[in-house]
Amino acid sequence: MAVVQENFTAVLSAVSEDEWARLDVEDLVDLLSSDELNVPDERCVLDAALTWLNHHHDEESLEDERRQHAARVLAAVKLPQLSPQVCSRLPYSSYSRRSVLVAPIKHCFV
Repeated sequence: MAVVQENFTAVLSAVSEDEWARLDVEDLVDLLSSDELNVPDERCVLDAALTWLNHHHDEESLEDERRQHAARVLAAVKLPQLSPQVCSRLPYSSYSRRSVLVAPIKHCFV
């Protein structure tokens, strides 16, 4: 896990979306919430979380397999460290239109 933490952006670039999506939710949350995660900014962590959450093969898969984990996955992102510009675009992401994203990020808008 330490190698992945140290080289997080390189790992994300090297793995396919399908490989990333196969990551167990427990491992994903542990990784994304780690204080040892080497990232240029928290936007990288948010993008990784949203990639995992948005991955689906059909609409039912999205609802059943990913939506139930959205709050836990997004709680791993250090949302107060996101820039106001990033926060202002969040409501327009495809996942937020399903209203899963709204509760965990509402503090960005106050």
